Amino acid sequence: MLKRRFLCKTLCLLLGVAACADRMQAGVIYVDNRTGSDRFDGKAARPLNADVGPLYSLRSALARSKPGDTIQLADNGIPYFGSATLSGGRHSALGHVRLIIEGNGAVIDGSQSIPPDAWREVQSRLWKVTPFRKGYYQLILDGSPVPEHPVSSSTLDWDEIPEGHWAVWRGSIYYRGAVGEDPREQPFRFARDGVGISLYGVRGITIRNLTVRHFRVDGISAPNNCRDVLLENVRLVDNGRSGLSVGGSSHVTLQNGQVADNREHQLLISGLGAVEVVDSELSEPPTFAE
Repeated sequence: MLKRRFLCKTLCLLLGVAACADRMQAGVIYVDNRTGSDRFDGKAARPLNADVGPLYSLRSALARSKPGDTIQLADNGIPYFGSATLSGGRHSALGHVRLIIEGNGAVIDGSQSIPPDAWREVQSRLWKVTPFRKGYYQLILDGSPVPEHPVSSSTLDWDEIPEGHWAVWRGSIYYRGAVGEDPREQPFRFARDGVGISLYGVRGITIRNLTVRHFRVDGISAPNNCRDVLLENVRLVDNGRSGLSVGGSSHVTLQNGQVADNREHQLLISGLGAVEVVDSELSEPPTFAE
């Protein structure tokens, strides 16, 4: 009996030491797209000297991260532009310590401004712009998607496009402006980047308090072999295909989140993918694909 108790105590001690080691190895990486720079080390929330301070981009933070780290995004009211990828053991849990992306209310945005000289007026009040990446188009103005006029046939009757709407035809976006409106003088944007956050073979990660919007394909995608992924208080809105796409053998939990106003699907599930939806808002039921 004494030997058994000694072994139990020893095992508990070893587990406690391992847990402490996990916590000691995991760190915090700070990101700030107003005061940060990717030349800094990410070890402070504010610039302290020429080397120490927050990074500028989430992509740079992930490149420097270790298993179990926490990445803190500052919310300055300025979107973080561009995609990010998490993959394999590097971006997974460290023992019982999860890798966390703490958004603090920040926005990740996949759009790019349309240069004024990219617009062409093809007839009175009808303007054309041709994105360099095709498929799942999105036109944005003042942070919100412009209403789309769907085209189902192989021909486009330009006169059918309502004022303030756009349509896609043969790889170009056609926009019907109001009388006297010149899109070259307005801050139009289009969805440029494919996926906001891509997850490949990760384990034990949390993404929380974050909005992912205006990506050409998906807001967040977990195509295969992801486990124990928690999306907490995450908004996936206004993306070109779906807000959340889960496939292969991935399992994702969406808790206290919102998936709405994405162009084709809200929640897209394929293969053996599974999504547990807890206290979350979906503007449409999930789509299940083979």
